[in-house]
Amino acid sequence: MTCHAYEICEKIIDALNASELIKDFCQLHFSKDPKFYLGIDANNPSLLTDSPFVLVVPEGVVENVACQNSIFLGCVITDTTISTVGSITKMAGLKTIEDFERLIYDCIDNILQPTISDFTILDAGEARYMPFYPEFHSQRSLKITSERD
Repeated sequence: MTCHAYEICEKIIDALNASELIKDFCQLHFSKDPKFYLGIDANNPSLLTDSPFVLVVPEGVVENVACQNSIFLGCVITDTTISTVGSITKMAGLKTIEDFERLIYDCIDNILQPTISDFTILDAGEARYMPFYPEFHSQRSLKITSERD
């Protein structure tokens, strides 16, 4: 049995890069197109100026009846929008990263439907959000199955 984690990551990156919805969202919120990375260079990590960006990395595989591929999905945006009314301060980046991550996940979910793909999302994991103002990050670990060799 052969697992396909890297192949799945390539398929995801290509679909995200082709998405007009994602490009439109980024143009609206950040006035630029997003960047996509399959892997990370530890000696030259992505910079604040690279955001918005999406990182897709194969995490591991489990070989059973079907092959279960773990894929890491990370999103990063920059948003300096803050509003204060009285004693309440709100950072808009928290909402923006949530919307961006959801758009990214929905695109992945759409391309990995069993009727059009050899791969299927078995477990979407949970989205985790980390505010590092003015950067906002999200993380998700997907479990994707493949029954083919």
